[in-house]
Amino acid sequence: RRRRRRRRRHRRPRRPHRWPPSFARCRPPPRLPPPSLGLGLDPRASAAAMSRFRRGSRAAAAKEPVPEFEAGLVQHLGSAVPCSLAAVQEGVAERGCTCSVEVTSHTVLNWGNRHDNEDRIMTARGSHNDLSFYSIGVLDGHDTEAASDAVSKMLPMALAKHLRANEPFEQAYRETMAECEKALKKTCRSAGTCVCSCIVAGRHVWCGNLGDCRAALVMLQVPEAAAGPTKATSLCWMSRDHKASAPEEVRRIRAAGGRVVDGRVEGLEPSRTLGDFDVKMAVPEGVISIVPEVRCQGLAEEGGSPAQALLVCATDGVWDVISGQDVCDLVHARRELAAVQVAMLPEPHRPASGKVDIQPLRDLAEDLVQFAIARGSRDDCTAVIAMISVT
Repeated sequence: RRRRRRRRRHRRPRRPHRWPPSFARCRPPPRLPPPSLGLGLDPRASAAAMSRFRRGSRAAAAKEPVPEFEAGLVQHLGSAVPCSLAAVQEGVAERGCTCSVEVTSHTVLNWGNRHDNEDRIMTARGSHNDLSFYSIGVLDGHDTEAASDAVSKMLPMALAKHLRANEPFEQAYRETMAECEKALKKTCRSAGTCVCSCIVAGRHVWCGNLGDCRAALVMLQVPEAAAGPTKATSLCWMSRDHKASAPEEVRRIRAAGGRVVDGRVEGLEPSRTLGDFDVKMAVPEGVISIVPEVRCQGLAEEGGSPAQALLVCATDGVWDVISGQDVCDLVHARRELAAVQVAMLPEPHRPASGKVDIQPLRDLAEDLVQFAIARGSRDDCTAVIAMISVT
């Protein structure tokens, strides 16, 4: 009998294993990319380890949404904004306006190190008589970095030459892009690049854009003290993406005799670039355009009170996963930016003079890039941030 009981106990069917609630069998596990060659590590995990923003964490929710709007095209604004550096200089002389700019940047290689970093930045300072102006921008190359690297060296000097000749901003941008396109024909066959270039002069910011890089101008409230919080009052989009899937670009491409298939033109997603001559030779002229959109936005009002803003220029690796509200949330989280704002004010408005410490700006640029990585960006991520103070 004892043996029979033991056998019966052994033959009893076991209860099925009950999974914890967190392991839902109805939901398939996420598909992870293959490990990187040689190291046997998951490149996504290494990118997340580098980022201070973990995937499980969420950005702090904003107390109230920051209003967003788009800067106007120069051709539609007419006489409401200065048309050339000479007009800017006249306005500065009449109002006694001063403008100071501090610039920094941060960049990270693409996910998995599949290729070299094809992003480039542009920062330069020029002068026209007694007027100082600043050239700030980013470039996103494709099919090697040959085009983006060459244009980043040519464009600031060529644009400054046309601006010093008192050419209108829109005309100066068009002629500069044409010169860069002509120079690329000698060195690049299939490489191309998107360009987002901004000019800060006097009380205004101009932006000339080709492709899917983007610039945003975050208006800031002037703090009362260095320990006070930094508050974004509004966000102005200085550019609009030029992609073949955009309705405006689809109409333009079809009018030029081209065709859009799956949001691309002959496999190319951006519809306005420099270079990409292998694609441009396969489509009618003007389908892949080199004519930039030029927009302008003012900073300070006529009252003469100080005005401050953050100019954020970044490649599509950042903007594909980050919104304007995310940028404002990161600005609000960096309370030490108020010290930079106070240090950049003129003498009557700041308690003491001294050298501006731009380390908070560097931290903010790194925050944008690392936050994009934490959001899952797999492209090269580059951000250029400029603090602008105008009185």
